[in-house]
Amino acid sequence: MTAVHVGKYAYTGMDLARLIERILSDTSLSRLRLSSVESNELNERLIEYVAHHPRVCRHLHLPLQSGSNRILKMMRRPYTREKYLNLVETVKGANPDITIGCDLIVGFPGEADDDFAQSLDALRAGGIDYGHIFSYSDRPGTAASAFPDKVGSAIIKERNRQAREICRDNRIRQMERQIGKVLAVISEHTPNRHGGYNGISDNYLKVRLPKSSGGKRDIIQFEPAFVVADHLEGEVVP
Repeated sequence: MTAVHVGKYAYTGMDLARLIERILSDTSLSRLRLSSVESNELNERLIEYVAHHPRVCRHLHLPLQSGSNRILKMMRRPYTREKYLNLVETVKGANPDITIGCDLIVGFPGEADDDFAQSLDALRAGGIDYGHIFSYSDRPGTAASAFPDKVGSAIIKERNRQAREICRDNRIRQMERQIGKVLAVISEHTPNRHGGYNGISDNYLKVRLPKSSGGKRDIIQFEPAFVVADHLEGEVVP
């Protein structure tokens, strides 16, 4: 399910949670995944579906953009660092196997070393499992393009590297936590260069499936045994 501000969906009295309920009750859809949802648009009913319904993916992408309240205010984001991290903690408390991703912009005009350090601290807080890290660049006509105190390109590049490194480590830790559990993995149809098939677990982790899995776009029960680079390997569970 994807849209701009998908969390604000409303039609004839039906909000997003009711829409999901309708889809699950009226269709045989095997897997439903939410796209990016603004943290201030996530409610308890949506968290409940993501945390516990077997046909809803245990995955949420919650844009952060900055870990500094000062920068968030400049960006006109409708939440604070504290509210965001509290929400992440709530989601993980509902089901620790939910994979949480974020968007983060580095080098926003006026971003000082302390602001960036707060962003890194947010990434290290323990709830965010991966991040899409973006380097700020001016877009003519936007308010930010007229802001003073632009950050130099070399500094932006280094901040991007540091943030990506933390996100990589977070992703590996999330994969390690899945070892020995059984994941529902959807297989791609085309074989990979290793002769097997690539797949994605419901909680948005890359998996390498053996050739025997068949690559039929089925949802396969899979038990990870170890982490290799950016993916999990293991055995198909009958």
